[in-house]
Amino acid sequence: MPDRTTVNRWLSVYDDFASKYARARVIQADHLQEDMADIEDRTLSGEIDPAAARVVLGSKQWRASKLAPKIYGDKQQVEHSVSDTLAQTILAARKRSGKES
Repeated sequence: MPDRTTVNRWLSVYDDFASKYARARVIQADHLQEDMADIEDRTLSGEIDPAAARVVLGSKQWRASKLAPKIYGDKQQVEHSVSDTLAQTILAARKRSGKES
C-alpha cells in the first residue's frame, strides 16, 4: 500500500485517480449503510443490545456522511429574504456615498 502522502499527491496530480477514489468512497459509504441495515435487523431480533447498536449505528452514520455527503450527509437549507426593493437599496447606497440625486 502506498503511504497516505503519496495518495494525497496522486489525488492532486491525476484526475482519473481522483475520480476513481471518489467513486470508491461512495461505494464504501454504501457498504456502511448495508452494515447499518444488518445491525438494525440484529437489534430488532434481540441479538445486539440496543444501547450498543445505537453507538455503532451513530458512528457508521457519521462516517457515511463524511464519505458521501451528497448522499448521506445532512441536507442543508439556505433561507434568504429581502426586505428592501432594489430602488431602496440603490437610494441608500447613494446617500451613504454622498451622491444623492
